[in-house]
Amino acid sequence: KTLDGSLVFFVEIPKTGSSYIKRNAVIDTHRQWTGNCPKNLRSFVAVRDPIDRFVSGYGTLRSRVGNTVAFRDCQWKSKDRPGNEIKCYKDFVNLLTRKGEDITKLKTKEDRDQNVWNHVLSQMWFIDMYPCKIDFVLQREDLSQQFMALKQHLNIKGTKYDATKVVNFNESPYNWSKQYRVKKRLLEEKNSSEKLRFHYRQDFACFAYNAT
Repeated sequence: KTLDGSLVFFVEIPKTGSSYIKRNAVIDTHRQWTGNCPKNLRSFVAVRDPIDRFVSGYGTLRSRVGNTVAFRDCQWKSKDRPGNEIKCYKDFVNLLTRKGEDITKLKTKEDRDQNVWNHVLSQMWFIDMYPCKIDFVLQREDLSQQFMALKQHLNIKGTKYDATKVVNFNESPYNWSKQYRVKKRLLEEKNSSEKLRFHYRQDFACFAYNAT
């Protein structure tokens, strides 16, 4: 709740800094809103550059899905260094842009991880599921300043932003997407990036990210 007693709902989108927000903002958080929209409800969401978010989400999938259908031909040379990762990345971009939301129907190595595919669904997919008004939008790239603005705008409690605490403990310690060299190589795949820009075109437009 806010300091004046209003309800606050965080529309959680994976890979946008949501783990930090949930730990540091004194609010109740849920992934799905099941009630009506009361007059005193205040809502906010965090978003991120669509391609950066995809690469981060792809790293999560590689860590948690295993060599199932989506990554059947992908092998690892070591814990930290992917072997044919560029080809795996290109193939997965083609798979996602072809299947769209149906990618969530693919199998994972464990049934409890079925929702892991949500890490690469569009950000508007999550927002479209939320029926109420959103009062504030944070951008992950400037989370430090915007987190403070959020607290002031919605009148909520929260700790001071600390970038060293932006860690998701559910992720594998070998999530290669956090390694600069590998991530840089994937972002340089121009053909894949063009496909992703088209696939996430609504995210680019709605959140004012530069699609070029």
